[in-house]
Amino acid sequence: MMLILTEKPNVANKIASSLGKPIQKKDGKVSYYIIESKNIIVASAVGHIYSLRQARPIDDYPFFDYIWVPVYKYNENSKYVRDYEKTLKKLSKKCKEFVNACDYDTEGSVIGYNALRFACRADPERTRRMKFSTLTKKELQEAFENLLPLDFPMIESGLTRHEL
Repeated sequence: MMLILTEKPNVANKIASSLGKPIQKKDGKVSYYIIESKNIIVASAVGHIYSLRQARPIDDYPFFDYIWVPVYKYNENSKYVRDYEKTLKKLSKKCKEFVNACDYDTEGSVIGYNALRFACRADPERTRRMKFSTLTKKELQEAFENLLPLDFPMIESGLTRHEL
């Protein structure tokens, strides 16, 4: 089974509809799509599921001891993100292959990479990148047919921006 991760719920719907005849499912309040004929699950994040926080209290500067944590653990307005993380964890247990189909920019690369590595525990060797700039059926199909390796230069750029 393959899990395609998008940055936003409406993009998950669009990709699923472009790749086959999806069946919409729900895990609590979170929708995801299954394309049975292709053994694909399409699910979404809701932007950043993880963010940097201090690993321990600041006693001295400079301080560069950070860890990635779920945003709902420190932001009261982001409690709904827990449902998306929980759904990704649950769905990923069924999958051996993963695709980052978040926006093709540094933030999309970071959002997808973090969700796939933390929530899904995805092996980077079994994870690909879907590159598209519009949500047309033709472009989404072509992007899926031509999956790329993970975009580590963009991922590293985005991770560095967060750390600085």
